Amino acid sequence: MSKRNLCAVLHGAGDLRVVERPTPQPADNEVQVAIRSVGVCGSDMSLYRTAVIGPCSLRSPMTLGHEACGVVSSLGSNVTQLAIGDRVALSPIEGCGRCRVCSEGHHNLCPHVRMMATPPTDGSLANFVVWPASLCYKLPDTMTWEEGALVQPMTLALYGCQRAGVKPGHRLLVCGAGPLGMMMVMAAKDIGVSSICVTDLSDDRLQFLKTTTGCLVTRADDDAASDVADRVMSLLGREADVTIECSGAPSAVRVGIYATKAGGCLLLAGIVPREVQVPLLGAFMKELDIRSMLRFTDTFPAAIDLIASRKVDVRRLVTHTFKLNDVVEAFETMGRKVPGKIIIQCSDDSDMF
Repeated sequence: MSKRNLCAVLHGAGDLRVVERPTPQPADNEVQVAIRSVGVCGSDMSLYRTAVIGPCSLRSPMTLGHEACGVVSSLGSNVTQLAIGDRVALSPIEGCGRCRVCSEGHHNLCPHVRMMATPPTDGSLANFVVWPASLCYKLPDTMTWEEGALVQPMTLALYGCQRAGVKPGHRLLVCGAGPLGMMMVMAAKDIGVSSICVTDLSDDRLQFLKTTTGCLVTRADDDAASDVADRVMSLLGREADVTIECSGAPSAVRVGIYATKAGGCLLLAGIVPREVQVPLLGAFMKELDIRSMLRFTDTFPAAIDLIASRKVDVRRLVTHTFKLNDVVEAFETMGRKVPGKIIIQCSDDSDMF
């Protein structure tokens, strides 16, 4: 097997290069994975454009990508639960396992967390990566590689719906029709919500989501947040039981406060700026629960099962596929806010064994 290891490495804002790096070898409890497909998400775009994601800044060149799947190509000496040739999806979050937060089951909140493609940890847009075997989940042979790359975003969506308390019969507002918003819609529909309204600035994204999922849509343009909320409530028939904000836009947070019912929940799922001006008195008078989500906890196996069952057909969301050598074109395409999900193919069968 060829062990050449090409990686999509970010050197600074807008400076993404495909370079060859040494092929990593697994430590005792790790596996080497020949990466097949990687999805591109909003946090990848933030890093590409600004070299910043949330509170983390790029300090040295780093490989991007964290929505990955591939084939186990080498085993660490202590690994017994996986075998060479296993198809796996990679959970990108590694807590320390020793702190109070981890002991309480919240490894996503670990102060010592290691997260793929979050500085300083390299990501998975590469021919080969090494990762803890315990964070590599077997995929059934019936799943496509594109579906495998969508396991991690579906995991986020399932966790978000849990955090927001989404239930059958709810009327749901999703702010943002990008990659995360799309997955939230699909996860909520599987739960059995009665109706979903999605807002976004892109007509193309809204129309794509309306066509693929049957949700209601309205533009979140320069109108006052209260006006956008009025349109949402008109489409839903009343206020939303739950709003999931996936864009990180301050204006969308304001819409969520106006459009969510008294006693309802507004979940902040998108990465918001450090400070946001919001009508907090309105939330206070409604006794609105404002929650946030950071990464996910234990929903990875459930996401695999949901996608494998095809109860939720995420294949319909994939609209663009690129080779690793064309990674810059892939990111520039996503930067134009095209509808659907972008997948990057990092290798094929001939590259692995």
